[in-house]
Amino acid sequence: MRLSRDKCAFVRAVLHAHSTESDGLLEPQRVVEYYASRGYGVVALTDHERITRIRVKEPLVIPGAELARDRGLLGEPYHLVILGVEDEAVLRMKDPQEVVDFARSSSGVVVVAHPHWSGLTVSDLLSLKGYSAIEIFNTGCEVEVSKGYAVAHWDALLSKGVRVWGVAVDDAHRYTIPPIDADGGWVVLCLRELSTDEVLRALKEGRFYSSTGPDVIEADLSDSSFEVALRGARRIYLISRNGKGFSVDSDVVEWIYRDRNRALAMLSRYGDVELEAEHEGTFTKLYVRISGVRVELRSRGRWIEWVRVMGLDWDSYARIEVVDELGRRAWLNPLFR
Repeated sequence: MRLSRDKCAFVRAVLHAHSTESDGLLEPQRVVEYYASRGYGVVALTDHERITRIRVKEPLVIPGAELARDRGLLGEPYHLVILGVEDEAVLRMKDPQEVVDFARSSSGVVVVAHPHWSGLTVSDLLSLKGYSAIEIFNTGCEVEVSKGYAVAHWDALLSKGVRVWGVAVDDAHRYTIPPIDADGGWVVLCLRELSTDEVLRALKEGRFYSSTGPDVIEADLSDSSFEVALRGARRIYLISRNGKGFSVDSDVVEWIYRDRNRALAMLSRYGDVELEAEHEGTFTKLYVRISGVRVELRSRGRWIEWVRVMGLDWDSYARIEVVDELGRRAWLNPLFR
């Protein structure tokens, strides 16, 4: 998987937002203006139980809705965000699987909304088939009741072999009234053109990353190599099944540079080690080889700007997660085996 600004335009998108057409505080036009003023190129209006329609020149507005259907094992309904579906017949469907199947047959995308907030179990998510993504971060659910993250649900699904993407969203209702539930979670789409069809293709193919803060400049992920350029990153995780993976942060890089001998002694516990660290202008460059795993990294001050990992043993899936100085995160979609 490659996300490159040479191959596509990086466009920020909000995939879950409410207006006065359901229980949001801003009229549809003002919702669109709110996001346009903050640099979003794609806005999905996802009012409850209805498809809100609005015509604007820009940004691109994607038709959508949020539908609550059936109940999971803990007694709470599935909330499904449908994107790109114009046919209002979907609003009359009662079974969540029927909703997903209809949306897919209409070339749309289905995202399972806020599974942590909804009390959905992994078994609930496994029983539903064919959705494209789950919300791994939901701004509104996080600021309201600290149930915005569903990364554990995501990793469980990936570990069970479900090939599903993760999205960060707002689920905005208040916008300007604290606690602010807008402009806190988004996806950055890799688009070859700005159109509804291309947005839906990118969402289906996983051609995007999700974020609450850090920027991914470029990513090139393959079976044997993971390379990513970043802005605002303090820590990087490479995560696979059942605890496999590794992490590195800027403090570790600085420690290795300042205390190379101690770092060598510690890392030698994990295998044969080769280690190089040097300052080059304002950059710190690091090369570490532990047995067959090689890590190359470049940092500037407290920020990691580029990292490449080669030869890492991973199982079933592998994904990258990035953390900035404020604890905000970005997530790249997984590779699969």
